[in-house]
Amino acid sequence: MIRELKEENDKLKKALAAGGGSLEGIGGGGDPEAEEKLKDMQAQMEENARRMAEMEQSYEDRLKNSQSADKEEMDKLKAEQAAKESVKPILFNLNSDQMLDRKIFQDLSNTGEKKVGRKNASSAQDIVLGGVGIETEHARFVTGDDGCVTLVPCNEKAMGNIIVNGVTI
Repeated sequence: MIRELKEENDKLKKALAAGGGSLEGIGGGGDPEAEEKLKDMQAQMEENARRMAEMEQSYEDRLKNSQSADKEEMDKLKAEQAAKESVKPILFNLNSDQMLDRKIFQDLSNTGEKKVGRKNASSAQDIVLGGVGIETEHARFVTGDDGCVTLVPCNEKAMGNIIVNGVTI
């Protein structure tokens, strides 16, 4: 669009040059229709220049926003990678498909409690799960001051569907 505005400005400049230049050079007795046409062309050129400057400014703003979002995403990925490589308590998914394996990540070391359940639970859940056997409020991960994580079922029905390292609790 900027290119189109520049092309239009160039055409208007050529038309002004062909029509006798700017309005300042026109003396008395000039053609009023030609003067009006020149004024319109100059106004259109000024409007095009203003729009081009506005477009360039908004592009720069969009670029800055995009760069800051990219930096935040990289910082988040670095923090996740550092947590994965540490001995902190974490949860991640396992999948036989390598493209889906270890893509979901939850760091349990930084919080006092993380709720696990369905998205339609009465209170917001930190980890949302779906599927057969998942209760609306299923369980909680509670991290103590010593860094020890305890898995606490929210009700009796959930207990039969909670498995830790292959053992049903």
